[in-house]
Amino acid sequence: AATFDGCYALTQITIPLSVVEILEDFTSCPALEKAIYCGTPAAWDAIDITNKYATESVTGDNGVIVGGAPHRNPIVLVERQYHDWDEGVVTTAPTAVSAGIKTYTCKVDPTHKRTEEIPPLSVADDALLSAANVIAHPGKTVTVPLTIANNPGIAGMRLQLAYDSALTLQEIATGDALTKLDFTQPGDLTANPVTLFWDGLNADATNGTVLYLSFSVADDAQLGEYPISISYEDGAIYGDQLNKLTVALVDGVVTITNYALGDVDNDDAVTGKDVTVLRRYLAGGYNVMIDELAADVNHDGKANGKDVTMLRQYLAGGYGITLE
Repeated sequence: AATFDGCYALTQITIPLSVVEILEDFTSCPALEKAIYCGTPAAWDAIDITNKYATESVTGDNGVIVGGAPHRNPIVLVERQYHDWDEGVVTTAPTAVSAGIKTYTCKVDPTHKRTEEIPPLSVADDALLSAANVIAHPGKTVTVPLTIANNPGIAGMRLQLAYDSALTLQEIATGDALTKLDFTQPGDLTANPVTLFWDGLNADATNGTVLYLSFSVADDAQLGEYPISISYEDGAIYGDQLNKLTVALVDGVVTITNYALGDVDNDDAVTGKDVTVLRRYLAGGYNVMIDELAADVNHDGKANGKDVTMLRQYLAGGYGITLE
């Protein structure tokens, strides 16, 4: 019998990387619209699919097969995707002077990621309040900066900050932005969501880091991504004339991992060896292996020369580089 014999209502399938043969292709799937295979085009072509090329088969843009088997349900117009991407998270927030980065993770294989650039904010854009994306480890402490860009001048602001139960808010420290306003520390740091409140006689238009939020990570925290969510009620942010302001919000993510950022060779230490191993890996021909997640020290979704530079600056000291 065919592999998908009788699957008349099937509209989408995900084909595992382990598949090497599909009998009689998708001849009994009249409703099939999308086949997702998280491998390379060459690996897909290596799969033995009976009648896959019974007639001329041409792959167009985005993997759309425009020819196929000539019987009941040829693979005509089945969209073949090599990754099933999630909605993406903003890993570097855009500012008025620099572009940002949004990173997408494949739902089939989370080690596969892609990035796209977020254009810089224009002067007409709303203010942008962002919680950073950071990496943490079970049983450790992590600091999440809260930053503001394109600040039009804020005289008062009341935010709600929510986070996962795997995290415990331990401390809040003020940064270099909104220092002209008075920040009232929450009476109960364990409240979740916690209220963050500023007010002042005059507006403050500085950009930069508003707060440093220090969290402890539970010893039994599972590996994964934990969101830091920001929200505010209508009218809770206002300017010098008590005029209501609109601020765009970017939630942060605490990614709990079992590797140390910068420890490219997984020897439990960040040293010059990690720089050498990464440079050899990027140059090719040295037969070295790296932990690509640990090597991505600038969080742009890939290991490249920028990470080498950042690692060297971190080890040399004096550049203000931290690995988190």
